[in-house]
Amino acid sequence: PWETDLELVLELREQIRTSMMPPEDEPQPSSQERREAVAWTDKFLRLAVTARPRDPGRVTVRRLSRTEYTNTIRDLLGIETNVADSFPADDLGYGFDSIGDVMSVSTTHLEKYLEAAREISEQTIPNEDTAQPPQRHFKAVSMKSSLRNSRQGSAAVLYTSGTLSQKIELPREGDYLIRVRAYASRGGKELARMRVRIGAKTLDEIEVAATRGHPKIYELRARLLGGNRSVSVSFLNDYYQPKHPDPKLRDRNLYLDWIEVVGPLDRLEPTFGHRWIFAADDPRKHPVERARSIVTTMIGRAWRRPAKTVEVDRLANLVKAAVQDGSSFERALQLALQAVLVSPNFLFRLEPEADDAEVGTHDLDGWAMASRLSYFLWSSMPDQTLFDLASSKQLTRPTVLQQQVSRMLADERSSSLAKNFSAQWLELRRLNEVMPDPELFPRFTQSTRRDMRLETEMFFLSVMREKRNVFDLLDADFSFLNENLADFYDIEGIEGAEMRRVRFDDGRRGGVVSHASFLTVTSNPTRTSPVKRGKWILENLLDDPPPPPPPNVPALAETPELSNPASLREAMAQHSTNKVCASCHSRMDAIGFALENYDAVGRWRDGDAKGPIDASGKLPDGRKIDGPAGLKKLLQHDRGFLRCLTKKLFTFAIGRDPSPLDSVHIDDLVESLEARPTIEDLIKGIVKLEAFRQRMVGG
Repeated sequence: PWETDLELVLELREQIRTSMMPPEDEPQPSSQERREAVAWTDKFLRLAVTARPRDPGRVTVRRLSRTEYTNTIRDLLGIETNVADSFPADDLGYGFDSIGDVMSVSTTHLEKYLEAAREISEQTIPNEDTAQPPQRHFKAVSMKSSLRNSRQGSAAVLYTSGTLSQKIELPREGDYLIRVRAYASRGGKELARMRVRIGAKTLDEIEVAATRGHPKIYELRARLLGGNRSVSVSFLNDYYQPKHPDPKLRDRNLYLDWIEVVGPLDRLEPTFGHRWIFAADDPRKHPVERARSIVTTMIGRAWRRPAKTVEVDRLANLVKAAVQDGSSFERALQLALQAVLVSPNFLFRLEPEADDAEVGTHDLDGWAMASRLSYFLWSSMPDQTLFDLASSKQLTRPTVLQQQVSRMLADERSSSLAKNFSAQWLELRRLNEVMPDPELFPRFTQSTRRDMRLETEMFFLSVMREKRNVFDLLDADFSFLNENLADFYDIEGIEGAEMRRVRFDDGRRGGVVSHASFLTVTSNPTRTSPVKRGKWILENLLDDPPPPPPPNVPALAETPELSNPASLREAMAQHSTNKVCASCHSRMDAIGFALENYDAVGRWRDGDAKGPIDASGKLPDGRKIDGPAGLKKLLQHDRGFLRCLTKKLFTFAIGRDPSPLDSVHIDDLVESLEARPTIEDLIKGIVKLEAFRQRMVGG
């Protein structure tokens, strides 16, 4: 098949370019012969591509990832929620969680989506009547008592210092009224003192002057948090003196009839979602007509495209049925919003074609383009500007598309590209999984783990936002540190928990290959791993992954000696005596050993008990690398990094691995870029590709 031919020629070109072929012990072509061979492969690829019809490839429908779900709810309804944390973990494909081919949907997903929709709809459209707030009434004799035999008739008695408590569920944070019906018997000179608490918070301490014949309701108003709480009443000043001359003053006790919690009493400020949902509402109209205008807008925003008549009718009838069954209009709209949020139209990034669409390649319409853009750059839904451009059919125009990329990257929401794309590309999420040996690396803490990741995210974001050239990702004279991470790096003069830009002048730090995040996830628990570090750089920075190791070749056994860099180098040299292994290890090891000045958690070391660190290496083509500075210099002059980063962005944006045809187009894009392009240049180039702007229908 022609796709296989393309793949073979692409592989051939890469082998010639990188001097991997012919093998080192075979006769080598001259530089001129290599250039001619690469030129031949380029000519073949051009002819192959121009001879084929347009083919943007196929993208399996993508479900919203947990990050995308959270961001979409935030931008749709103005609610910050962590409900997606309870969803099953997203499957990864090609290093990303946005690949439709590997994303699954289980019964657990469906259950969690329904629970989340119910919670979110109740937050968005509260069904509260502050004129008649809910009352929670508890008889004291039914409450939990710290004393035995505390019942006396219909009341509970605290005959010595003790507590009555009751667990309650409060729907939300708000103002509540706590009522306690109580009375006391006198004893000594003091009145009985009663303390009322919610959880560990004391609301008040009250002197109870009421008597058995005239009980009193004591009221307290307080601001309380929502969720599971415990309300309690304690008797604080017990008194018992059987020899007191006045028999009426011998025993002081506290009696309780009941406790009541009323509220919330305050009116919620309408959420962003509540405001736009009810913006076009007219309470004078019939519930069905009210519902139609509301659900039309609701569907359009949540499903990221115009609503269809049949969809509006279905939800309007749902509201009508709920109202007829006795629900309030607000409660009925909660049900409608739940239905919207559990629909595949919300949970999946659908790109439906027109009913009369012919089989073949079609340009995306404005609505699909808006979603592709927003989930690529924001990991969230389109905003109103994108919706307006989609509605006016302007978004598919190339100039408008490029303008929107610039606008969206300048928007605060583009920070998701740093947190979502870079965290997956650079495997920062694995930081939560690695467990360096605490005895060998006691300074590696949970806060250090968190700050490591934050450093890399902020660094990527600064390179993108400041429109720096992408090679600054590999080598820069700055990064972002706080006191904790600076102390970990042995850098003085940084105080406070806030991350801030810090400049370096010693060559040890700067660029992702010197970040502790990368260095930690590519190490073993007890030592560095030049193989892991070299393999990671080949795969994630140079688009030149080594083949899988041959079968029956054992890995290096973990021994205490291998924590010593010199011993590790000797063991690696012996491990690579097999010629089959050596062909790949010569690349990986040379790159990995260049980073040996960084230990298994990314701290700098000049040497150990056996002497200075040897951070030198030699690549198959004869080039030598010496230390981090030498590695950065090598990477800075390798266009493979541009191709690799472009492919990673392509995969993240399109939702599939590049096909051989895509690889040719990506190569063309890379060749068309300036010597020092920005991340924005790469993104704009990807957005121009047919794979981003088109889709295949049928066939």
